[in-house]
Amino acid sequence: MHGRTRSPPIKSAHMTHAVRALGTHDAAAYLAVRRAMLDDSPWAYTASPGDDFAADVEGARAWLAKPENAIFACEPESEPGRLAAVAGVHRLARLKARHRALVWGVWCEPAFRGQGLGRAVVAAAVQRASQWPGVTIIGLSVSTRGGPARRLYESLGFEAWGVEPGGIVVNGEEVDEVYMTKRV
Repeated sequence: MHGRTRSPPIKSAHMTHAVRALGTHDAAAYLAVRRAMLDDSPWAYTASPGDDFAADVEGARAWLAKPENAIFACEPESEPGRLAAVAGVHRLARLKARHRALVWGVWCEPAFRGQGLGRAVVAAAVQRASQWPGVTIIGLSVSTRGGPARRLYESLGFEAWGVEPGGIVVNGEEVDEVYMTKRV
């Protein structure tokens, strides 16, 4: 189910946006967004520019080609191809953990924040995960510095179950990570 699967457009006060699942042909565009997100909010991700699965186009293509991986993007209708918000989801591969999926890599371009794009891509990721046979739990983590993101996840039914002190270290500073789940 990769490619240009679209959800109904989202209307904000200023423009209309469409959500779609990225396909392997979107790897280069996603790579550019991935670099921007890691630069914009380094405390929000365990990856860094030199240590990332999407460090090159082929790595991103290989990840997108797997059927139980997906990245959703929200594009302004006035600018098709511009990935203004993204969210990834993947199903855990191990037999004893296949009932779980993880949402990851949620980001919205600063110019588009507050317009519902983050909600749209996370909702699309949750919907995809809930369609995978046997998935009953969707998890994610959020930095304690990510208050707006945590409120978004809570509004979508995610509940915190624990905090990892010093979950990541950015420029010598420890940042705690909150773990959340949602049952489907």
